[in-house]
Amino acid sequence: MFKFGFDLPADDGGADDGGADVDCRRQQQPQEEPSAGEHEAPRADNVPTTTTTSKPRLSVLDMSDAITAVFESDTLFEYVPLFDSDACNAADAPPAPIQPLRRVVFPPDQKVPPSLAGNANANANAIAGGGLSSALNGESLADTDLIPGIYEGGLKVWECSLDLCRHLAEEMMRLEQPNQGEGSGADANDNDNDDGLSKNNDVYHALSRTGKTMELGCGHGLPACLVLRELRKRWADNEDSNNSAAGGNAGGIGGYSVLFSDYNEFVLRDATVPNVILNMDSDRPCPNDANEWGKVKGCVACVSGDWMDLSSRLQAGSILSNTSSAAGGDGGENDASTMPLRDDGRFDLILAAETTYTPESAKDTAELLGRHLRVNTGVGLVATKRYYFGVGGGADAFRRAAASVVVKAGLPGEEVGCELQVETVKSYDTGVGRDLLRVRLVVQ
Repeated sequence: MFKFGFDLPADDGGADDGGADVDCRRQQQPQEEPSAGEHEAPRADNVPTTTTTSKPRLSVLDMSDAITAVFESDTLFEYVPLFDSDACNAADAPPAPIQPLRRVVFPPDQKVPPSLAGNANANANAIAGGGLSSALNGESLADTDLIPGIYEGGLKVWECSLDLCRHLAEEMMRLEQPNQGEGSGADANDNDNDDGLSKNNDVYHALSRTGKTMELGCGHGLPACLVLRELRKRWADNEDSNNSAAGGNAGGIGGYSVLFSDYNEFVLRDATVPNVILNMDSDRPCPNDANEWGKVKGCVACVSGDWMDLSSRLQAGSILSNTSSAAGGDGGENDASTMPLRDDGRFDLILAAETTYTPESAKDTAELLGRHLRVNTGVGLVATKRYYFGVGGGADAFRRAAASVVVKAGLPGEEVGCELQVETVKSYDTGVGRDLLRVRLVVQ
C-alpha cells in the first residue's frame, strides 16, 4: 500500500484533495522554488574537461519491480503549482486551471537514492563504472549537481523544468477554450491535420489518441508526467484498446505513448517512476493499489543510458533491441517492447529541460531533435538557461548546434533534406535569464 505523507499546499488554484485515500502520519512541508541564481549551472568544480568513466549501457527499466518498490515504501511528496494563484483568481482567468503536479521528496538525511542504499550490487549495476560512494566522498546526491560519467543531476527539480511544465499547462488550457476546437483535443487520426490550431498549439498532436512524447534527460520527469496525465484524462476509455494495440507490436503506431529517458537508472527508479504514479490521476494523490498501473503499462517506458544508443534503437523501431534490459526482453506483460513506437522512431513532442549546459550536451540535444522529431508537425520544447557559467552551454550554444543539423527524412529513395528551426517562445528575466525554445524539423 502507498504510504505517502504530505501537507496540503496553500491556496494555489489547485486540486481539491478532500477524501484522498492516503496515510498522513509522515508530513513534509512543500519546498520553495530555488532562489534567484541558486541553479545557475552544474557546479563547475564537478565538471572536469575530460572523464575516463565509461558511459552506462542502454537499459530499459523493469517497471514491475520499480513500481512494487514504490508501493512498498514510505514516500514523501509535495505539490508543484502550475499557475500563479493571483492569476487564477483574476476576473478574466480560465475557469478551471489544470491541477498541480506532485513530485517525490527525499528526506534531507538521505545520502544516496533508496534503490542504491546499502546495496553493493545495485551500485555496481546502476552507476557507470561503480564507485558511487568514493565519488560522493560523503556528500549527498541531493547536494551534488553533476558527477560527469556517473551522475547527471536527475534527482534535482531544475527551474527550467518548471518553466516547461507551466508552458505545457497553458497550451493544454488553450485546447479547452471554445475558439480552439472541441474540448477533447486532437482526434484519433488528426496527425496530418494542418489547420491553425495544430500549427499554433505545441501539444495538439502529442495529445491525440496516437500521440508520441519523449522527454530527454527527464530526471523527475514532471513535464512528461503532465502530458501522460492529460492523455489519460482524454483517452481513458481507450486504454484497454491502447494496450491491446500495443501488445506484441513494437514498432507499430498503436495508441499513445510517453518515453522517459535519463542517464541514470536509479533516477528513473527513485524519482521518475514515483512521479509517474503520483500523477496518474489529478483527482487523487495516488492510485489505490498497484493494479492501477496496469492501465498505462503499455504506453510508458523508462530508458537509461547514452542518448545516442537510445537513438539507434528508436530508429530500428524497438528500444529493446540489443539492450541490457532489466526486463530481459522476454515479451512479458511489463516488457517495454509493448510500448507503441513509430517505425521511424519519430515523436510528436520532445521535451528537454536543462540539457544544454555544455556545448557538447547542447549538440547532443540538437542531434536527438533532428533524428526524432516528426517532420513539419513535430514540436521540440527546449527549456534552458541563457548561459551556464563555468561550463559554456546555454541557449546560444543550442541555437548554434541546431543550425548545423541537417538530416534526411522519408522513405528509402524518397528522402528529403530537413533542418531544425528554432524560435524563442518565452524569456524569463527573473533570477538567472532563461529561455523556452520551440524547435521544428522542416523540409529545406
